[in-house]
Amino acid sequence: MVSLKANCKVETQDYFMKILLLWYVTEVLIKTRFDSFLGIAKEVFDTCQSYLVLALLLIEIIFFQRYTKREIMNIGLFGFLLVIVTVRSNFSNELLSFTLFAVASKKADIKRVIRMIYRALQILIPTIVILSLFGVLDNYVIYREGGLQRYSLGFSHPNTLGQYIYTLMGCHFYLRFDRLKWWDYILALGAAIFCYVVPNSQTAIVLLFLLVAVTLVYKLSQTISKEKIVLYSLLIGAFACNAISVILSNIDLSKYPVLSLFDNAISSRFSICNHDIDVCGLTWFGQEVNVLSTEVFSKLGISQAHVVVTLDNSYIAILLKYGIVMFAVFSALFLYNMYVQIQKQRSAIVILLFLTAVYGVTERSLFMLSINIFLLSFADVFYGHREIGPCSVVPEHRKVRLRIRKRIARI
Repeated sequence: MVSLKANCKVETQDYFMKILLLWYVTEVLIKTRFDSFLGIAKEVFDTCQSYLVLALLLIEIIFFQRYTKREIMNIGLFGFLLVIVTVRSNFSNELLSFTLFAVASKKADIKRVIRMIYRALQILIPTIVILSLFGVLDNYVIYREGGLQRYSLGFSHPNTLGQYIYTLMGCHFYLRFDRLKWWDYILALGAAIFCYVVPNSQTAIVLLFLLVAVTLVYKLSQTISKEKIVLYSLLIGAFACNAISVILSNIDLSKYPVLSLFDNAISSRFSICNHDIDVCGLTWFGQEVNVLSTEVFSKLGISQAHVVVTLDNSYIAILLKYGIVMFAVFSALFLYNMYVQIQKQRSAIVILLFLTAVYGVTERSLFMLSINIFLLSFADVFYGHREIGPCSVVPEHRKVRLRIRKRIARI
């Protein structure tokens, strides 16, 4: 009977993994300088793959998974709110996509998921860079003030390259978390230097340095049995990222010299968000917000000071696009997810979720699964104490070994 259940879980998990891999690879390719795929315009290809993945996910959710009454209530309440805000935002589907994958990942082993994404990025990033170097893909170049050049190396934007480099290193640290060596930290610092020299992506640089620093602090805290203090401090830090973003985006920073300097250091993110809030206003259940990229502005010759722009802060993006209610619910669930991971002693996930919260201060992609694959841990919010994949089926002889080890540890 155990063997039959295990085989059932493996088949269900494999189905989900194939859907996720199909979606993730196409999402990465769509964020490159390709104009078309197999003769199909990028926009059309993106729409077609979105509907295909949606259908496959619904099959997984409806036919391949079983739910308790509590799980149905959790998913139903959040889903009802999500449908309302998605419709009111004119079908802005980033939050919907992330939620569907989280719900469909009930039986997925997150370690196996991250290993798959890690291997995919190990292939995709070099391939895209090589195609750019050989002229197959355009190397989009942006100039910072002072003439500093930023290269995308085939990706849609230099920041996109930086984001995927960080995701690659985040997966690397997660998979090696219990056996990290000095060269792992050197590798992350090397990635940070690359992100400075090539895409000059400030967010990626900061996140990579934080990844090294926070991991080192956590490892040191383990030696004095104070790791829980570090993890709860990260939870508080994630809350601070959210609160600071909302507070500073709702005041005129020009009146406060110190805060203005901080804002200037992160490319006036909060000042821009303050302007966007003034233009759009706040709603309870969301609204349509037209977001234009920096590249579009430069092509059209439009001043960013006169229109709603990039919304490069995830918290304000959620607040404006999806409304006050969804912002409050999402924020609470994000923090609760970190708390759940602390209780389950998944320290690596807690660290990566904290970095995701930091990421949300300067980018609007916090809730986009293609950038932050670690958000799949949200499945624990919907399902609580769930069994994960075949690894949850422990053979009898291993149970005996575990009991012996526990008894020896008590002596």
